[in-house]
Amino acid sequence: MSMTDQTELCVASICTLILFCLKRCFEWFLCIERTVLCFMFPQSADAGETSEGGDDTGTLDRQHSLADMRSTRDSGLAERAKSAENLVQFNSHSHHRKDGTRVVRCGYAVKQGNVRKNWKRRFFLLDPFGFAYYGSESDREPIKNIAIQDITSASACEQFSDKDNVFQVVTTGRTFYIQCETTENRNLWVTAIQSELHGAGMEGGARAHRRSVKL
Repeated sequence: MSMTDQTELCVASICTLILFCLKRCFEWFLCIERTVLCFMFPQSADAGETSEGGDDTGTLDRQHSLADMRSTRDSGLAERAKSAENLVQFNSHSHHRKDGTRVVRCGYAVKQGNVRKNWKRRFFLLDPFGFAYYGSESDREPIKNIAIQDITSASACEQFSDKDNVFQVVTTGRTFYIQCETTENRNLWVTAIQSELHGAGMEGGARAHRRSVKL
């Protein structure tokens, strides 16, 4: 055998070995991925196993099962994210700030701008001292903070024909228009703000009474 033949044989052997190693690595990767997905979604994995038939059919079924489990995983993540956002929106009355201040309500809604009249998503927070909105819930400083004493009323608003679930917060200097995702959410916001306004009025009346007694 000539040197050329030996070289070609050696190259062919190396290529065959590389292809074999790549195939084994790919099989190991599929095995690991399947194990992880089976651990995360056992029901989907069981359904995939029961559908396996022959060699070619079983491989195709396994591929479909993996695709279904990936879809289930992504859907589950989206549902958990949506549930977390709903938890912030509808159960926020039990939250407290780091300084101990009670958070009456907080959550995302869409607000109309004062100048351009465009609508932007903001994170709103109501506490006994005021009504504030932020660019996002991770922001430390609000875009605007309205003192509770400056708010005169809060009510549902029907003046926008192209927008549902809008409520208005009327202050001494401006009216804020805010759109919620649902009517229930809008009503909860209106009720919460009205309750704080009533509480602030009662507290102000009590302070005035105490001052008059002292005099």
